Amino acid sequence: MQGRVVIRSRSRRDAERGATSVQVLVILVPVLFAFMGFAFDLGRLYLIRGELKTAASAMALAAAGRLNGTELGATDASAAARLAIGNESDQFGNRYDFGGRVIGATTGNLSSEAPDPALFDTLASALGTNDAAGGQVSGSAARYVRVTLRADAPLTFWGFLSLGVDRRTPVAAVAV
Repeated sequence: MQGRVVIRSRSRRDAERGATSVQVLVILVPVLFAFMGFAFDLGRLYLIRGELKTAASAMALAAAGRLNGTELGATDASAAARLAIGNESDQFGNRYDFGGRVIGATTGNLSSEAPDPALFDTLASALGTNDAAGGQVSGSAARYVRVTLRADAPLTFWGFLSLGVDRRTPVAAVAV
C-alpha cells in the first residue's frame, strides 16, 4: 500500500488573513513612529521647562538674599541674580536643552530671555494674585522678588505639523 499525498491548497480565508495583517502593519507603523516622535518632543519640552524653573529659582533665591531695604540692596539683588546663572564665557551658568544652550543668549533661531528680577512689596503682588496690592516697587520697599525666564524650545517632530512650522515653541518659568 502506498501512502497518499494530500495537497491542500490555501483557502481563500487564509489568504485574506495574511493580507489584512499586512494592511494593519502598513497603517500602524507610521502611527507608532508619530506617537514616539511626539513623546520625544513633549519630553524635551518638560525637560526645558524644568531646567528654566531651576534657573529661575536660583536667581530668585540669590536676589532675595540681597534685599536689605535699601536702594543698594536692589542693585545687589539684580547682580546676584545675574551671577546665579553665570554667563557664556565662564561656562558655569545654568543652561537649558540638555545643557547645550545658555540662558539669556540667542543661538541660531532659538533665543532666551533672562531679564532683571522684578521687585515687589507684598507677596500677593509678586505672585500676581491681587492687582490692587500694587506693582513693582523701588529697592527700599522691596521684600519679594519675581524672576521670569523665557526660552524657545526646539521641535523635532512637531515641526512637521502646522502649529510647529517655526520648529520652535516658547517655554517660560517663573519663580518668586
